[in-house]
Amino acid sequence: MVDDAYKDRPLSIGFGQTISAPHMVAIMTELLDVKEDSRILEVGCGSGYQAAILAEIAGKHAPYDRIIVTAGSPKIPEKLVSQLAEGGVMLVPAGGRYFQDLIMVRRRDGGISTEDHGGCMFVPLIGADGW
Repeated sequence: MVDDAYKDRPLSIGFGQTISAPHMVAIMTELLDVKEDSRILEVGCGSGYQAAILAEIAGKHAPYDRIIVTAGSPKIPEKLVSQLAEGGVMLVPAGGRYFQDLIMVRRRDGGISTEDHGGCMFVPLIGADGW
């Protein structure tokens, strides 16, 4: 079990949930471009590993400069987009129940744009619309 802590793969945390692979935590943290004064919301925090990484870098309160969703959602959650500050960035794995695309959502000049950062696989976001 101790050896598993050094493997770059998702690990079970029980109840059908997993902690993300370290490389995915690193990719998502880097894409968010978190600053010391960033306001961050994490949705789907599971074990809290990603939240602990982000808390070391920045504080948290709305409206959010950065939103990170660490569980698969059937679509980009509009309720979270509405919590995104001007100039803010949200990362969300969106798509099917077992395979998603890592989508970056940006709010600029009152509008929203999206970028696809490739395929990924997250456990389902419990309570997400559409599951």
